[in-house]
Amino acid sequence: MNVIECGILIEKEVEGKYIDYQEYKVTSFEILNEPYKDDKKNLLLAGGEKLILSLKPGKYRIKCFTPVQMQNRYLDAEYLWESEYLFVEMKKSDTKTIAINPVVDETGYSGSWEIYQKVRQ
Repeated sequence: MNVIECGILIEKEVEGKYIDYQEYKVTSFEILNEPYKDDKKNLLLAGGEKLILSLKPGKYRIKCFTPVQMQNRYLDAEYLWESEYLFVEMKKSDTKTIAINPVVDETGYSGSWEIYQKVRQ
């Protein structure tokens, strides 16, 4: 299980520019698929944790990151661990699933994140 926290940045497109979005609502929080009572307001996750958010309709870009000070000297890295941006459009009544995974290479965790939209079957 990944114990290094992953921050989540959500930005909303407003008049052609992306701005930090803080109007989300955490509607559910789980640890290892079990509901967990928490007044979670921040967007930090560790392995096995799941958030369900409510977002208003609009266009968003989402990115995952772990600043150097949160890396617990795991790779002795001096750089921000981050994902590419994922672009998502939310329409009224949309339900979308976004997955975040640590990137692993032949030596183990590489110090980056992948973020993608899961497609329903």
